[in-house]
Amino acid sequence: MEGEEAKSVSINYGKNPSFNSQFIYDEDAQKYIRFSNGEQTVDNETNASVAVDNVFIVETSHKVVDNKGRKEIDLTSGGQAYLLQRGKWQDVNWKNIDGRILPFKGDKQVGFVPGKTWINIIPSTPGLKDAVIWKE
Repeated sequence: MEGEEAKSVSINYGKNPSFNSQFIYDEDAQKYIRFSNGEQTVDNETNASVAVDNVFIVETSHKVVDNKGRKEIDLTSGGQAYLLQRGKWQDVNWKNIDGRILPFKGDKQVGFVPGKTWINIIPSTPGLKDAVIWKE
């Protein structure tokens, strides 16, 4: 697997910590376990931990469209992204291909490993570099 070590990553969406998430890599299962606001995310029906094989963190523009704070999120233009798989991360770009958000390096699509994928959508401001915190 290509990339740098990624045993834990925190994604900060803003001032309200209840929206922040963390993914911690479980080496035995070869999956990332998801946490939200410090609490482990579990399936509502089975109470099993939410564990994913791919964590895809994409950056795109967000624009407030009304006085309620609703946002228009650009899911078509593509942009910068991080892809985490099997304990490693790589800097990639994302493109929307036929309605699917997919990782690319240059013009070549980077494959997801088989299993579940969690896509995190980060606003361009603050952007990936400020919203994503890597931990050993």
